[in-house]
Amino acid sequence: MRADVTIQPPTVGWPGQVGSRSELARQTRLALGLPGDRIVVMSGHQAQLWHAGIAAKAFAATQVAHAVGGVSAWVTVDQDATDPGAIAYPTTDLQTAIWRLDPGTGAAVRKSELAAVGTRPAERAFAEVPANMHVQVQLGAQNVLKALQCHADASTLATQFSAAAFEPLHGLAPIDTQCCATALAGTAIFDAALSLMQHAPRLCAERYNSAIAGVPAARLRPLVVTDTRIELPLWRVRSNMPRTPVFAHDLASVPREQLAPRALLMTALLRAAACDVFIHGVGGGVYDQATDAWWHAWLADASHVSAQSLRALPLAPTAVVTATRRVQFAGAHVPTPQEIDAAVWRAHRTNHDVAVLGPAATTRKQELLQALAQAPRRSATRRAMFRELHRLIAEAREHGADAISKAKVDAQIALQSRAVAETAHARTWSCAFLPRATLEELCYSVGRELQL
Repeated sequence: MRADVTIQPPTVGWPGQVGSRSELARQTRLALGLPGDRIVVMSGHQAQLWHAGIAAKAFAATQVAHAVGGVSAWVTVDQDATDPGAIAYPTTDLQTAIWRLDPGTGAAVRKSELAAVGTRPAERAFAEVPANMHVQVQLGAQNVLKALQCHADASTLATQFSAAAFEPLHGLAPIDTQCCATALAGTAIFDAALSLMQHAPRLCAERYNSAIAGVPAARLRPLVVTDTRIELPLWRVRSNMPRTPVFAHDLASVPREQLAPRALLMTALLRAAACDVFIHGVGGGVYDQATDAWWHAWLADASHVSAQSLRALPLAPTAVVTATRRVQFAGAHVPTPQEIDAAVWRAHRTNHDVAVLGPAATTRKQELLQALAQAPRRSATRRAMFRELHRLIAEAREHGADAISKAKVDAQIALQSRAVAETAHARTWSCAFLPRATLEELCYSVGRELQL
């Protein structure tokens, strides 16, 4: 089957040689465990089990790094408040259910109530694989348990799940070095950005809000900016406590180790000092358009000394890499969500289609519709045309009763299978649920699309 892999832009023009490094960049790379004398191809994701689209980023990072004689790096977004232990799985009857790995976990918790995953301890007790899990993914689920148990001594829940997420990709995505996003708080570039925020917090927040307003598809929340409160693009992260926004008037009182960058600031810092190209998925590729606009506008308008040092660090280019691979459920013949939508549309169309009466009826319907659009509202002429149009449709329904009936039945059957279709054709199942051969084929396909 032809690979469903997206790589934008093509790798032509990606860094092929090491450029000069500023002292700020060298110090930042050293703090993150990255080499200062080699090209760094970076990607990353939240600490959770990944679908094939995320695996494609890891495949691309390793293959591009190898091709240019550089190193691949992966950043775990551990400041995010995710619930990695809630794993979606397909049931025996092809419904979607949630496997909660922590046996003591009750109902789902809202994201706003969760502590950042990088501040939570690794899991050491695990619920068994659910009895109603589809047989085709049970082995993968058992492998997930083994991987998490192998990494139960990890320093945080984030590093445990990031390590487990790489297990299905063993040998296919040999990432050279990994780091956590919260480690940025200990870097030289974070110091420079923080100094600039403290000097002109309103400028930072206003340029941020203007930038995200220009990229509505990113769906980013604007920072709070009032006469008394200015929100900064930072999180405060503490153990066993929900992460909270950071405001300018509180910044001096927040311990440095409790500060973490939000998404735009995170990728801006990484692209400015830690890597030579950053590989996003589709969502990151959208929101980083706002990153570029905000970062350049903020630094251009700031006069503080730290702005001068940051302006000397151009943002590394980005690329978008993603892919789709689905679990193939043996013996399941389920229409796709698109086919279901098409069946519903056919039922609607057939119920209003006058083509069964011949070409003249179709022409007349179009004439009536055009005339109705121009006729004065509430006029006798308009009412007469409405009556003629409905008469024409009623006649067509009488002539095409059998076709209309069949289309309605087909639509009802299709709608009844919608929940099953969403499960059977989902693209977000964990890589652990995919056969090894599928992941090997995906790795090969990414390389082919990269044309390295």
